[in-house]
Amino acid sequence: LLSSPNKDVYEQSMWILGSIAVGDSPGSSSPGGNSSANSLEGGRDKSVSARDVILAAGVMNQLLRCLEAHPENLSLQRIGSWTLSNLVEGIFQQSNHGKNGSKTSEYSSSDEIEMSTLLPVLRRLLRMADAEVLSYTCWTLSHLCDGPSSHIAEVVTSKDPKAPKGGLVPRLVELLEHQSWRVTKPALRTIG
Repeated sequence: LLSSPNKDVYEQSMWILGSIAVGDSPGSSSPGGNSSANSLEGGRDKSVSARDVILAAGVMNQLLRCLEAHPENLSLQRIGSWTLSNLVEGIFQQSNHGKNGSKTSEYSSSDEIEMSTLLPVLRRLLRMADAEVLSYTCWTLSHLCDGPSSHIAEVVTSKDPKAPKGGLVPRLVELLEHQSWRVTKPALRTIG
């Protein structure tokens, strides 16, 4: 439905996917008040997380295509940047690996994140003027940098010879002077 020609359909689809991801993230509360962290028993997940399932279903590429197909739609860019942040929040703190290094789930959400397709979209979102989009985009980058050092390397470098040196870092530094703390806080956390 993210590729629907109907604006209401693709916006609502993106919103629903973001809600699924946030409702399933570590530390979030379910309607009963239990956090998903309570579903861990002996270091093993009782069930596969919904976020892992939607990532394994290929949501990331479809989401990025939808965002790139409608760059003038501010509402969609806000929903999309929020959804991206929800999809990667806590993904690297999850118990994807047991104490002995074995996988605890057949799905590995971090394997579903292709930095080479994600970073150009994040780079574009970081250039938008909207504080909400900037805030969620910075949070997405912050969560990605909680992951493997290869993610950090991709954020701080640029493969494009015409791009500024330092990858996304110069823009993140600029955002430290943003008028909203909702932008400066995640920009600072990403840099940290």
